[in-house]
Amino acid sequence: MNSKRNILIYSLQSIILGIIIGIIIAGINMRSGDAQYTDFFSFYQSARFLMEGESIYKSIPFHPSQDVLARMTEKAKRNSEYLFPNMNSPLHTLFMLPFALMPLKNGFLLWSITSLVLGLMASGFIAFGTLSKEYRLMGFLSLAILLFGYFPTIANVIILGGQFGLCLLWFVVLIWLTSRNEHYITAGIVLGFAISVKVIFGLYLLYFFAGRNWKLLACSLFTFFVLNLMGVFIFGVTTYRQHLLNLEIVPQFINSSWNASFTAFFTRIFGGAENIPLTLMPIVAYALASMFSILLILGIILSVRSYSKEMSLTHFDIGFSLTTVAMLLISPVGWMYYFPILILPAFVIWNSSALLKYKNIYRCSVVASWIISSIPTEFIPSIYEEMNEPILWFTSAGYYFYSLVAFSIILIVMSSKLRNEEKLCVGIFK
Repeated sequence: MNSKRNILIYSLQSIILGIIIGIIIAGINMRSGDAQYTDFFSFYQSARFLMEGESIYKSIPFHPSQDVLARMTEKAKRNSEYLFPNMNSPLHTLFMLPFALMPLKNGFLLWSITSLVLGLMASGFIAFGTLSKEYRLMGFLSLAILLFGYFPTIANVIILGGQFGLCLLWFVVLIWLTSRNEHYITAGIVLGFAISVKVIFGLYLLYFFAGRNWKLLACSLFTFFVLNLMGVFIFGVTTYRQHLLNLEIVPQFINSSWNASFTAFFTRIFGGAENIPLTLMPIVAYALASMFSILLILGIILSVRSYSKEMSLTHFDIGFSLTTVAMLLISPVGWMYYFPILILPAFVIWNSSALLKYKNIYRCSVVASWIISSIPTEFIPSIYEEMNEPILWFTSAGYYFYSLVAFSIILIVMSSKLRNEEKLCVGIFK
C-alpha cells in the first residue's frame, strides 16, 4: 500500500515537473525570436568578437525604442548609443564560445536547454548525494519543481534570457558536495574554475580558509592561476586591463531594481551610485554596506567552528549555505537572477532544523523567505526615472534584499543554536 502511494506521489510530481518544464521551454522558444534583446546577446557577441579577432569588450550598438527612451534619465539618454559593456571575465567569454559557433537563435536555444539540464543535475546532486534511499527520488522531484517554478529561474531563462543563474547553481552544488564528501582536490579544481568564470565565487576561499582546508585552497588557487595564465596567453594583457576598467563603471547600474546587495540597498538611500538618493551621503552608504558585510563575514567564520564529529556535516552545510547567501549580499552586484543558488540554503535549513527545538519555526521562516524571494516584479534599470522613487526602493526593489537578509539571519541563528546544544550535551556527559 505504501509502495502504491509512493508511485502515485512520484507520478504526480513528474507530471507537475513536466508541465512546468514544458511551459519554460515554450517560453524559451518564443524568446529566441528576439534573442538580440536578451542578456545572452552580450555573452554571444563577445564570443563572436573573439572569433573575429576583435576585442571581446568592443562596444555593441544599441537602438532603444521610444518607450525605453521615455523612461530613461536625461543622463542615460545622452549615452544610449551602446549597450553596457560586458562585465564578465575573459574566461567567461571562452566558456560561452561553443554557443557562438552557431547562429544567435540556435546558440540561445542550446544555452538555455543546457542551463535547464544543469539545474536538473544540481537538484539531483543535492537529493541523491544527501538523502536516504527511500527519499531520494521524491526529494529530487520536489527540488526540481521548486527550482523551475521559482520566479528568479523563470527570469533567468526567459524574461532576461540566457542568464547564468542555473550554471552558478551547478557550480555551487558541485563545490558543496565534493568538499562535503572530502574530495578536496576535485572541489578545489571546480572552485578555481568557477572563480575564473565568476569572481563572486571568491568568498568561498574565505570560508575554506577559516576551516583550514589547505588542500582545497591550494588546488583552487593553483587552478585559478593556471586558467588565467592561459587566459592572458589567449586574450592578452590588454583584454584583462580592459576588463578591470569596465568594472569601474559598476556604480552606473548597481541601483537596478533586481540588485539585492547591501551596496545597492544603501546607495539608493544615501547616494554613491546612479539614482537620486533621499540624502547625498555616499560615505554613509558604503560604510553601512561595509559594516554589514564584515558582520556577515564574522558570522561565516563562527559557523565554521564544529564541536563534535556527529554534528560536523551539519555545521559545514550551514556555514557553506551562509557563505552562499553572503556572496549575493556582499558582492556589489547580487543580481536576483542568481537566486536559483538559494535552493541549497533552503534545503539545508529545512533538513538541519530537524536537529533543533522548534524546527517548525525555522521551516516556516525559510518558506516565507523563499516566497518573498520569488515575488514577481518589474525589472527597472538604474537609468530609468522610476528608480528615483523612494517607495520603489523599499517595496519591489527591496523584496529580494529582505529575503537574503532573512536567509542570513535564519542560518546564523541555527548555527548558534547548534553550538549551544552541543555545549549543553558536552556539559551533561562530563
